Amino acid sequence: MAQGPVPTTDVQVVYSTHDKSPAPTTTGNTNLVLPEVWADVKTPGNGFTYSVGTIEVNSTQDQGGQPPQFSGADVGRPLLPVPFHLGFTVTPGGKRQIVLLQCAGPGQQIVWQRYFYGSSSNNVQVPWARRATNARGVSVWPAATPEDTRVAICGETYDMMLSQNQYQDGSPNQVLDGWWRIEAQTGNNSDNSQFGLPNGYVAVYNGNGLLLWSYQFFFHDYDGHCAITDLSVRVETVEGQERDVVTYCGISTFGVPTTNTLNPLAPRNWFLAPVTNVTGYFPGHGAQDNNDRSLANYYQWDGIVGRLRNAHSNPVPSATDHACHAVVGGREQDGLWGMAELDEQTFVVGGGTAKVPTTSAGAPNVTYPLTQPAPMNPPPSFNLNNPTSNYCIGTVSVFVINAATDVLSLVNSSRVGEPGTGEAYHATHVRDIAVQRSASTFSQRDRIIAVGATREPNLHGTFTFAYGGAVWSVPHAGPVDGFVAVAVDLASPDLFFTGGTYLGSPGNWCGVAGYPEFRDHVAVLGQTGGDLTAACLFFDTPSGGENVRRNRLDSIPSSGIETPAAMGARHAARPSGNYRSFEYQEFTLGPPSGGGAAMDGRARVSIVGSTNSSNYPFFPPLSSRNYDRDTEAVRTVMDMLPNAPGGVCRTDGTGIDATGLPVVIQSGADGGTSPACMRLPWVTPNGDVPADRLPRMWIDYEGPAPGPGQIAAITVDRSPPAASVVGSFLCYGLPANPMVLYPNPLPMHDVELWIDPFQWSLTTQLYFPAGVDQSWRFPLAPMPPVLGARFTVQVVAMLATSLLPSPQCPSTMPPIDFAASPALVFYY
Repeated sequence: MAQGPVPTTDVQVVYSTHDKSPAPTTTGNTNLVLPEVWADVKTPGNGFTYSVGTIEVNSTQDQGGQPPQFSGADVGRPLLPVPFHLGFTVTPGGKRQIVLLQCAGPGQQIVWQRYFYGSSSNNVQVPWARRATNARGVSVWPAATPEDTRVAICGETYDMMLSQNQYQDGSPNQVLDGWWRIEAQTGNNSDNSQFGLPNGYVAVYNGNGLLLWSYQFFFHDYDGHCAITDLSVRVETVEGQERDVVTYCGISTFGVPTTNTLNPLAPRNWFLAPVTNVTGYFPGHGAQDNNDRSLANYYQWDGIVGRLRNAHSNPVPSATDHACHAVVGGREQDGLWGMAELDEQTFVVGGGTAKVPTTSAGAPNVTYPLTQPAPMNPPPSFNLNNPTSNYCIGTVSVFVINAATDVLSLVNSSRVGEPGTGEAYHATHVRDIAVQRSASTFSQRDRIIAVGATREPNLHGTFTFAYGGAVWSVPHAGPVDGFVAVAVDLASPDLFFTGGTYLGSPGNWCGVAGYPEFRDHVAVLGQTGGDLTAACLFFDTPSGGENVRRNRLDSIPSSGIETPAAMGARHAARPSGNYRSFEYQEFTLGPPSGGGAAMDGRARVSIVGSTNSSNYPFFPPLSSRNYDRDTEAVRTVMDMLPNAPGGVCRTDGTGIDATGLPVVIQSGADGGTSPACMRLPWVTPNGDVPADRLPRMWIDYEGPAPGPGQIAAITVDRSPPAASVVGSFLCYGLPANPMVLYPNPLPMHDVELWIDPFQWSLTTQLYFPAGVDQSWRFPLAPMPPVLGARFTVQVVAMLATSLLPSPQCPSTMPPIDFAASPALVFYY
């Protein structure tokens, strides 16, 4: 395959591809348009990339004796029972929307792919039966073996029965049993089968792509829409037994169906929302559907949260345990779009609450539960229940599940934004959430990063920041701009906001991701000017709090339109063309979706979405695929380092060195954080860091492409508290060729030094951070004013406490007193 167009962006694009369905051959219509989109991606550090999206197909059956394919690779169909494993073919010229889950290997090759969809009594696409399934999120728990790895996906489906759902009990009559439970109780002419209304789902696979179990939400109830919008999967051990745990958030126009006793979500373990002194404020209760079905706002939206569990070994779909579930909303339009776990019992969710023009003025006062007032997030200056006001504000909420009783409690819930003077002026929505455990320099609490879109030009002014940071590092640009808001969970009735920033141009942020070892480094995904846009942010911990700085920002240019974290054509928030539809108002903030960004163990950023452009780049290796037609799913992997007009690379192999500057690695060294034998393995689920190991110190470049007189900075992620640094050497000068391990007699055993040992003492600066457990930002003087400059920058840190060598180290190695980052090599 010929290489696609090289992107003009100045970051290093490591890989870029188009994923697509083959043209149908069974309908006689080879011009049938089959759109594909990616909704979310995860790169958990185990070398694999897991993407989930929504595609349209004409058939999932074998063709000419060959299994179905996607992007040139075989796809597995859902498991037994019939009719899933046989596949389907819709009427000639027709198509059906289904989900595809893809696992790509370290070389970006497709390792396995799986279709995910449901079945009904009629697979034919007809106006009153919208056979479709849509993807929204993916979460991965990496393990040492594929069998113990867990991959969970979520979204919504218009189908009636999913493979391996909670009504599949393994009995010979499981097909009939499933149909009777799902369809026959209300009659297939009076429920979702007729009106095509979506129900939410969660599905759990192992690392080999084996579907273990799935769960459907509210499929009996014909009165509304439901979708699971984000989730987190992990494995826990309770009394010696391992079990898979899925925590989720979502949206629903009926939070607690009560019309069918077979519904598995019996109202139990709800939370009671704290009250506030805002005038007329009556918070919504988690045990009730906040609709009043006699009023005009019959189909208002609520957010929902909850948790599912099943056995880790030999899980049985019918034994899925629904630990808790709650409505999170008021009588207006409320939705939850992104979530992350703080620990095994605590999770944080982002979304929004709005009052739309169609809301009944006579509705009782029931409002989204905000735990205000609080010192760092004062109450809004408006009446949330005023029937004449319209508004849309973002929300960030923290929940705790009691490990012994499964009782769900809301402990913190804060607004993000003000309503302004009307619906079309000030509006804010939180789209995604990331958590960095014990990362905040404020009492070593967890850091919460929320991203979204806002029409609020003074969003930062609605917070009372912990460090007085009223001005964000990038100003607002309108009318709609993306934002990043950073908070600390204080385990009190408050979220302590510490800083943030805007995108700085018309657009939005919809996804945020970090990696456990890089506690002050996150990636964000969004859109500007119709192009996918990614940025790497750095938390400058010594500079008066947690100042959010932007290391790099770049868009992937094309002639068409790209949508990040895209959704399929049929999803719960879009009207379905019948009277049971209720649109989720967007307030011009963009589609209600989140995610689509991931950071791997080398801090390479993966972004996903869709394109309708013929010149969106596809890039080596040769397994990358070029544009075909219509809307295609795209996935791009980037090193956020500049490659034009000057080059920057890291000695661990990331970044680019356009000139072929020789970097010779000595035998036994690898160019990464050293000593290498003390370093953690790539995969550290949940950020757990053994005390005797070093996380990688990530060195990065802040600024435009290097060049004569350029002003820039070097940023370095910190070591953990167990290896706090008392001082550091910023070493820059001529690159050593070959590199050497630092020579004795100084006790820098096995430190990999990238500066010429005969030059470095003349070019080294000694820094003493303001406190322990902080990252560093080193402003560089103007770069040399001549072309052809070559230089290397590296940080060598002195540890406050010696670390005993790990078992992987040579038995003769003395205690570790020094550690070194990789080096950045510059050329222009």
